[in-house]
Amino acid sequence: VLPFKTDSDVCVAERLAGELRDSSSEPVMADGGSFYSYDDTVGTWDKIHPLDIHRAINRYDGAWLTLANRGMKVSTRMRNSVIETLRTQCESAEDGGFFANARTGFQFTNGFVQVDKTGMRITPSSADNRARHMNAWEFNREEPAPRWTQFLEDIFPGAPDTHIAMQEFFGAAIIGAATSLQKCLVLTGV
Repeated sequence: VLPFKTDSDVCVAERLAGELRDSSSEPVMADGGSFYSYDDTVGTWDKIHPLDIHRAINRYDGAWLTLANRGMKVSTRMRNSVIETLRTQCESAEDGGFFANARTGFQFTNGFVQVDKTGMRITPSSADNRARHMNAWEFNREEPAPRWTQFLEDIFPGAPDTHIAMQEFFGAAIIGAATSLQKCLVLTGV
């Protein structure tokens, strides 16, 4: 472990943020009580497990403090204070938190499928999309979905308008936009 000038919570939190960032192009973000790092290789924000943060801080125990000429002692109080300091440094000032302003869409291996009032299009992966999940296959608008089509026909035989409504509702649910439809889907069985 590289030496520290001081064991102040701010100094330790800044070092920790840099280590958690690792090789990401983006700084670590905090939202909803959790920390996230951006994975440039897949285009998603991944939750950092709390134990990984604790272990990273614990590794600083015994690190040399150049100004104090002694080793650092990491206590539970210090670890908790460093985590709170890190949270303050990494939280977004946006209303509702960092992910509240995520783009509507879904991450695929070949990019981010964005859906808005103008339609659906594939855009390059970007931290600005704020995607936290990814489908591990390429998006292809022209790919047929025979099992889905057969499912809709089995459940709603001869009702193409219902098929379209179901596709719209489930598509909106998948990308996190179902509440924007301002409609409720009620399905009853026989």
